[in-house]
Amino acid sequence: MSEIKMRTRMLPSMTNYEVEHYLTRNDIIFVPVGVNEMHGAMPLDIEYVMAEAYSRLMAEQVDGLVLPNLVYFTAGGTVIGRGTVYMNMLDSMNYLKSICYSLQNQGFRRIILVPAHGDSKIIINAVISQFFDETKCPMLFLDPRDALNRNGVKLPRRDFCDTDTVTHEDHVGCATLDLGCYQICGRIDDVPTGEEVNHQPGSLCDAALGNPDKWPFEPIEGFDTLHELLGTYMPTAIYFKDWSNHGSQPLPLTREDVRREGAIGEKLLREAFEKVNWKKYTDGLRKADRFFQEVVLPKYGDVLPKNKFYPNFYK
Repeated sequence: MSEIKMRTRMLPSMTNYEVEHYLTRNDIIFVPVGVNEMHGAMPLDIEYVMAEAYSRLMAEQVDGLVLPNLVYFTAGGTVIGRGTVYMNMLDSMNYLKSICYSLQNQGFRRIILVPAHGDSKIIINAVISQFFDETKCPMLFLDPRDALNRNGVKLPRRDFCDTDTVTHEDHVGCATLDLGCYQICGRIDDVPTGEEVNHQPGSLCDAALGNPDKWPFEPIEGFDTLHELLGTYMPTAIYFKDWSNHGSQPLPLTREDVRREGAIGEKLLREAFEKVNWKKYTDGLRKADRFFQEVVLPKYGDVLPKNKFYPNFYK
């Protein structure tokens, strides 16, 4: 195939020829795993757009592609909102696993699943485990925010009690990083202005409404909170009791402010992601794959879970 210039790294926007050409030199694809749920003043897909933005930034560094638009997965406690699209855990896992089977069959040997929503991590871990048992191909669960922290890169801290929506010399706006994700994805004008939504019922979380110490759950007899009753800080099987329990800080008031903060947020995110060598993760995934194929399978292939797609030995 003759050399061609990369127009885009977003798989659905590529032609088949461009994908075929890419796969002659590399095999990396990032899969942002999202959710469509009530989120205060922000659009319902904010926690999908965050994962897509992170995936785009990492793909640029490692010559990878991005499979977008996987928006509808388990939401959790936000199903009390009629904007939230409900998907149960098992359906979510089966759908994601089917996508991963296809990607592997297409030639993407290094599949990286990227979350930005808490419950997505549960789904991803289960899918990676079962996918590995059935294909003997390791995938990577990569939470970019955790990876940034582990590499000593600190994003500006978001204070959920903060109501300052614009960036100053020593202060980043309370929603600026979220707006930066929409900017990176080319969707900044999908975000409403504060003038349009800041005063809608349930559009702000309790902290922004002046109740920073208010928990989403009332005390239950014998326990301080529902969290204590369920034995964990953040249980997975919950329903919130009010729209404002899962929301955002106020948004900048005008369209000009939203666009400006989006540009600032994009700059901050790009600077942060450029400080991490993401290639070490994709290189590590390849090394792990070869180790399993060349060392573990020849030794234990007869006792490992039977491979549904290939024999349990290195080919």
